[in-house]
Amino acid sequence: MNSKDLSIRLILVIICISVLNAGKSPVVAMELEPVEQPLIGVSPALVSACEQALQKEERLDGILQLTKRINLEAWDMQYTTRQHVDILKDVQQFLKQCEHDLKYAIRTALKAKKAKRATLRATADYIEAAKKAEKAAAAFAGATDDELAQRARAADAAAKEEADAYSDAAKAVKTAMCKSNLLRSVLRGIARRSAGLEREFEKVEKTAGKLAAAAGRLEKAIQEADKKITLSAGLQRSAAQGLLAVREVEEEVKTMPDRLQMLRDLTPEMEIARDQEPADAGPIKAYFHAAVNAVIEVNAYAYISAVRKASLTTCTPGMSCRADLDAELATAEDLMVLAEREAHALAKPARAAIDVTDAAIRLVNSLLGPAAADHRMAKSFVSKATAAEGTIKDMYEAAKSDQDAANKNYLQAKKASEAAYLAAYGKPRPAPELPIIAEFHSGEKFAESHASFVWEVETHAWEFFTAIEGESSGYGAYTYVLFGRRMSNRLSSQVKQRYEALLDAIISTTAHRIEIDEDIPSKKVNLFCIPGKKALEGGIDLSGFNEYMEEFSALDNYASSLAYKYLSKAGNGAFLREEILNQIKYSPGPFLLTTVKPLLELRTYSPMLFVDLSRFHPDTFVEIVTNYKHSMVENPPDEQKYWTPSTLKWVVITAYDFSIHLAKVKSTVTAWLSKDEKMPVKIALR
Repeated sequence: MNSKDLSIRLILVIICISVLNAGKSPVVAMELEPVEQPLIGVSPALVSACEQALQKEERLDGILQLTKRINLEAWDMQYTTRQHVDILKDVQQFLKQCEHDLKYAIRTALKAKKAKRATLRATADYIEAAKKAEKAAAAFAGATDDELAQRARAADAAAKEEADAYSDAAKAVKTAMCKSNLLRSVLRGIARRSAGLEREFEKVEKTAGKLAAAAGRLEKAIQEADKKITLSAGLQRSAAQGLLAVREVEEEVKTMPDRLQMLRDLTPEMEIARDQEPADAGPIKAYFHAAVNAVIEVNAYAYISAVRKASLTTCTPGMSCRADLDAELATAEDLMVLAEREAHALAKPARAAIDVTDAAIRLVNSLLGPAAADHRMAKSFVSKATAAEGTIKDMYEAAKSDQDAANKNYLQAKKASEAAYLAAYGKPRPAPELPIIAEFHSGEKFAESHASFVWEVETHAWEFFTAIEGESSGYGAYTYVLFGRRMSNRLSSQVKQRYEALLDAIISTTAHRIEIDEDIPSKKVNLFCIPGKKALEGGIDLSGFNEYMEEFSALDNYASSLAYKYLSKAGNGAFLREEILNQIKYSPGPFLLTTVKPLLELRTYSPMLFVDLSRFHPDTFVEIVTNYKHSMVENPPDEQKYWTPSTLKWVVITAYDFSIHLAKVKSTVTAWLSKDEKMPVKIALR
């Protein structure tokens, strides 16, 4: 080694030592692995400087990993707190709706009561009008010639009044029936909602438990880190406040069952009230029908009586016609008396039907006060939980700040150690081979998180999922179809061709979720999840597309913004890490990302399988997708890694023939569509 080379290396050593001293961080006691042996003739000072630089880098890497763990647990707490606040808001809204339902029930009951009373009055008016009409008719029948015209007009007027009274009473009965049935429905709705409130509170308890567990993990991570490094004062202070806020939330949830008066099942009480309120306002309707029948019998008796009276001069006692008239009149009288008795008897339960509604009003009124109080209390629960969310957010920001500082120090040490290595060994330090998704968890933590997980995937399906509904739950694995570019007019034709080819490859070789055999459990199915504008569960509406297949594509339903959201959430932000982002940020994709749970439910430690298809020809996508499926079944992901097709060489060779085959399939389907037959979902999307 000449003096010039030695001078250059000494300068590099001076630079790296100055960088090392520039950003000192708390020291972590760790065992160091032996470094590579130096070349013969290299200055011991250079080797010593290199070893110091490597030690510094390793210490700062250890600090970085500790701060990452704290940051991860703080993020988990923040996310769970947000879930808890959202559930509490649902409970608040639920109680608000309960209060609204109770108020609506009171209004409905009052209207039902009013309608029943109106029916009783209208029925009584009808009976009175019928009596007047009967008297007017009798007066007209017995009028002299001088009285005939006047009494005729009176009889006509009375008959019209009777008809109008009957119409009014009939309408009142229908209104009472409607209001009574509506009241029954509202009471049943309150019963169902009260049962739902218990389920909502179970969600509150569940999220509170998750929050407490997350707080426990964070506290443990801070305690372990505190033994090795000195955390910033801001993080220590905000962590203490955040943990205190979580404990307060947990204690408040424990007291909710005693403080919320509506937190019980009202079904028995509401069902009793509903059953007591007869369907179709039965007693009211029965009384009206009896009244109508009584009027009919009164009119019948009057008629037979008039006929008999007119026949007295011709049907004298002892004659058979007289006997027949007497018998007919007696029968009419008996029927009239029975009808009047029945109407009179039914008047009492008709009036009692109003008392039943009054009882329902009293019951609902007794619940309205507690419901309103619970609603106000739920507002305070949400307010306190929201305040806790703000505290925990501050804690997360402090943890993130500590991680950023640790990361900055680590990167400085890394640059210094690389410079020292180059000075000591005359060549750049070899870069470690990393999977596409970096390992940022310990093996012990990973094993603990997934010790009970069993991979059972045997087959595959696909679906479009939306931002509102999300992907379907309960499947054995999820493979997300994600595009790196937004669907727009600026998208190049080559990239668009790749995207369309991948969707076609998945849809044409895979059953839709609803087409999977019912005997196959969902846990044995890998679901290809395609971000969509619509879920397209019940088929495809082709009204907006040309009848020719080549002018319709599943690409039109793809939701780019939703895909971006999932890319940013992958691995709880793993895809936003520099070492991963550098590999994909300039790639338009498409990407396939397989996870063991819905992506937004995953923790950082979960296994994933990722592939970037941008470097493959679109004609090979069908075979690549098929190969991906087989590989997933036979070699499930047990870590976060990049996937490469094992038969790529063969795929490339046969790509041209396969593209011809696809063209034939497409032509066949287009011809079949022209027959205007009902299409399965997966064929319609090809």
